[in-house]
Amino acid sequence: VTHLVTFDPSTGRRTGTLIDSAAFDLSGVGLDPRGDLWVADRAFVAPGVRVFDLRAATERTAAPIGVGLPPIDVVFLP
Repeated sequence: VTHLVTFDPSTGRRTGTLIDSAAFDLSGVGLDPRGDLWVADRAFVAPGVRVFDLRAATERTAAPIGVGLPPIDVVFLP
């Protein structure tokens, strides 16, 4: 099981959950210049990339963005 959670860095205490996955589906993350978190989701059904607004602790994408094959990692090029 994989969980993507928010937490308070000063205490280490979990403050919320962004994704609960039934398997080891989340394989990579990247933080873009706006502060959004991009997550590679390798779920068997509907794999793709998810985008989260960390300030609001909400998902920006309604469904994973399909990229052809299940994504492995997230990389931003300058």
